[in-house]
Order: sequence, then C-alpha cells, then structure tokens
Amino acid sequence: MQPFFPFKKFREGQAELLETLEKNWNNYEVFVIRAPVGFGKSPVAAAIQSWELSRKNGCCILTPNNLLRKQYLDSFSWMKTVKSQDEYWIKEYKMTERQYRQKIYKWGPKDSEYKIDYKAVRRKGTPVVGNFFTYLAHKLQRHTVIIDEAHSLLGTLQEIAAKRIWKHEYKYPSNAKTVGDLLRWIGKHPKDSKLQRLKQILESSTTHSICRFETEEHRGLDKQCIKLMPLSLADQTNPFWSGTKVKKIVLMSATIGKMDIQKLGLSSRRVMYIDVDSPIPAERRPILFQPIGNMSMSQQDENIEAMAKDLIELANHHNTKGFVHAPYSLANKLRKFLVKDSRFIFHNKSNKQKCYDQFYQMPLKSGAVMVGSGMHEGLDLKYEVAEWQAITKVPYPSLADPAMRYLAYSEPDYYNWHVAKELMQASG
Repeated sequence: MQPFFPFKKFREGQAELLETLEKNWNNYEVFVIRAPVGFGKSPVAAAIQSWELSRKNGCCILTPNNLLRKQYLDSFSWMKTVKSQDEYWIKEYKMTERQYRQKIYKWGPKDSEYKIDYKAVRRKGTPVVGNFFTYLAHKLQRHTVIIDEAHSLLGTLQEIAAKRIWKHEYKYPSNAKTVGDLLRWIGKHPKDSKLQRLKQILESSTTHSICRFETEEHRGLDKQCIKLMPLSLADQTNPFWSGTKVKKIVLMSATIGKMDIQKLGLSSRRVMYIDVDSPIPAERRPILFQPIGNMSMSQQDENIEAMAKDLIELANHHNTKGFVHAPYSLANKLRKFLVKDSRFIFHNKSNKQKCYDQFYQMPLKSGAVMVGSGMHEGLDLKYEVAEWQAITKVPYPSLADPAMRYLAYSEPDYYNWHVAKELMQASG
C-alpha cells in the first residue's frame, strides 16, 4: 500500500499503519482504525483505494457530509463523485438538473454534467468518494468500503431504519410533545382501532428507540411526524454492506469503540482494531475547563449573556481565528449578543457550506470566529484556519427522551461513551 500513498512524505505513523493493514488484509473482514485529528486519515484512505483498484477490486470512500467529501475532492483531483441533482446548474436552461427533469424531460439533457458524473461513479474501476446517501441512492457498493468519520454511521443508519408516524395520518394533537402525551390522548379513544395499533407501536418501541417530534418532507411538502429510531441495528440488515458485494470494511475515526461495532452488527465478523497515536504532542493541544454557567435548556436564558461575553474575551485574547461549537438553539441566542461584532460568523442549515468556505479563506489576522452548529466532524481546521476552539455545551442527550433515559440507566457505559464521542469530536 505504501507506494500508493498520494503525498511525497508520510506523517508519523502513516507508513506503519499501511504496512500493518497490508500484512493483515487477508486475515480480517473489518478494520477499525482509531486515529486522532491531525493524523491524516484521508491520504491513508486514498492509498488503500488506489491499492485496491490496482488489484482490480472496486473501492468506495464514504464521508458523512459534503464538507468532508469536498476536502477529499480538493486534495485528490482524480477522485470522482456524483452530487444531488439540485447541485448541478444547467447554464443553457438557467435551471438545475432536477428542475429540468421535472419541467422538460424526466431523463435530463443529453451528456449533462450530472450524467457524466453518474456514469463515472457506476464504473467499477473509478476511484469514488461520496456521502452516505449518495452511496445508497446509486447503489455504489464495492468490494471494499472505506468510511471516514465512521462514528457517525450509526446515526445515519438509525435515520434510515426509523419508523415515521405522520401527524396528518393519525391526527394526533399539536400540543403533544412526548410519547406519554400521545399515549394519554390515545387512551381517550379506546374504540379507534387505528389509534390502538399506534399505541402498540409506541409501547413496543419506547425504550428501544430514540423518539423525535420533527418536521420532515413528505411527498414534496413539510409535514410533522414522530420519528422512532432504533438504538441498535445489530439484529437488522445493514444496507451499507448487505448482500455479497462488500468483502472488506474499513472504519476510520478517532472515536469509535467496540460498543459501536456491536450496535452496527459487525461484532460477529473478524474485526481488527488498530490504534495510532496523535502526531501532535499533548502539551500543544490542551483542553481547558472554563465553567461559565448552566447551559441546559431551562438555564440558558439566565447564562447566555455571560457566555457571549466570555467568547468575546477569548477572541480578544487570542486575536487569531477561532471556532465555536454550539447547537442551533444556543447559537441563535448567542447571535443576539454577538451580531454587532463583525468577527463572529453565524450560519443556518442552508448556507453552512458557504459560510464555512468564507471562514476557511479568511486570513489568520482577521480574527474571524465561526459559530458552527452540527459541525463536530469533517472540519479541516489545520494551521491558520483556526488556532483555538470553544465548546459551549457538553452534548448530553436529553433524558426527557425515553430511549436516552433507558440508555442512561440500563446501558450507562454506552450513554457515557456517546457523550464522550461527541465531546472528543468537537474538541478535535
């Protein structure tokens, strides 16, 4: 594998890792590479892929989000991907590929950029990089699948396996906020057979599923629903490697453990765990505990101003670029106190990539600070991109969720591991 490494020089540990993988390649089905931030996992993935393709084995690299996929494409120009039809602009018609297919012709224009990319990724010998949903939508299963930031895979699979109970179908009340609220409402309608079936679903799923009251797209329209996501997928068919195509699975993450492998349904396979050290000395990556106030939902309003003042002090002290991790709800509250400070960059769900690209390109002396939500993984904050980070809230899952309460009391080790993973990902 080493001759296929894409760069002239190895970072510490990369050559040894590739040597270990090659020596053990035929002895294991699953390789779990636990490598910290700064190790350089992407060139290792590129080397494995090129090595497999040279052996006439198809190989696909997967990322959990488009941010990380873009970093692969920027670093390794030979890799190919296919994006959502909404991301392809047809200049001649001044519309996207999807709009063209909806309004003009359902198969799209001849030799469009989308079609070229689609045909490329479908070929076995193409070095493919894609996100999780591209992989599933276009059936890109290959002999070898490499998953970067693999700790996030369980969440994606839970989303896919989730049961959705639509409000417009069951007519449950808008003020229902918990499963308990729904069960009490259903109890008032003992003769409604449809609602009694819903009661059975809820009661059988409550402690084994994560329950979410959300708004999702349903046949092109936003609709309210209850989403029941299974805690474990060990007893379910996994679409990422079901069937006979996928022979080798490489999972790369700084935060993936044996409990994750069990919940992914891989513990019965031949699994090799490979741990590598960080190339960055511990004294150069300190984690400082600086308590400001309780950031639980009920206490945020009381402490949010103090948090904002502390972030301004951090920005003034460092006078270099920084990155602040905050969930969307907390970021929206911080915005009110920081919006007048031009150094702070906020985003929403639709312009996240654009804001990150803007922040990434800004010089170190700008002192820019991005407040990022849902950006724990896949960030390339090397060198002058961001010299300091702040985590505004320890990511404890809410115990109001019956499934999380069940995890906390019946599987406390996994609950604590879940929190630790999120915290480690955010801290880098």
